[in-house]
Amino acid sequence: MRRRVIVEFTPEQLELLDQAEARHGTKRAGIVAALAAYADPGTDAGSHVATTRNPARASPTDHASAGTDDLAHLRAEAQALRDTLGAAEAERDEAHAQLRRADDLRVRLEEAFGDQEDALNAELDGLRARRLSELYCACCDRWAPVDEWSWAADDQARQYAYHTPCGDEGGWMFQPSSRLARPPITEKSTR
Repeated sequence: MRRRVIVEFTPEQLELLDQAEARHGTKRAGIVAALAAYADPGTDAGSHVATTRNPARASPTDHASAGTDDLAHLRAEAQALRDTLGAAEAERDEAHAQLRRADDLRVRLEEAFGDQEDALNAELDGLRARRLSELYCACCDRWAPVDEWSWAADDQARQYAYHTPCGDEGGWMFQPSSRLARPPITEKSTR
């Protein structure tokens, strides 16, 4: 059941009503919130509503101080919200700055690694062009493809390739060797 209530407000009370409307969305919601606060004996709003409800008991200074207290409270709340917003905006700006720095670093790394990748690819292309695809086996007198090569180490731990089907034949005296290749002896390999 709904009931219409007609109320007259003083200019000070109208200012409070406007503040309640701004806080709660509508005048009706502001009045209902004030009534709910009045019904709760544990809130300060109950004593404020009690003095404003009965103008005979409340002095004009009570009304003015109550409005001033509410206004001061709202201003303090607004300032706290502005401070929180300012801190959030500063954090957002710092996050954007860090993101820009990270993106700049990513671009520099991509450029550096791109240059290195190009150089390595060029080196690989050069090595592929010089790579042997077959080696001559004196043991069987034919050219051995890569898939027939095996690797071993000699008594000085130097690597050499030999023709797998012919076995590791060193070619003693007048016998042909199945050893296909050995890296050249350098100062590093003799150490």
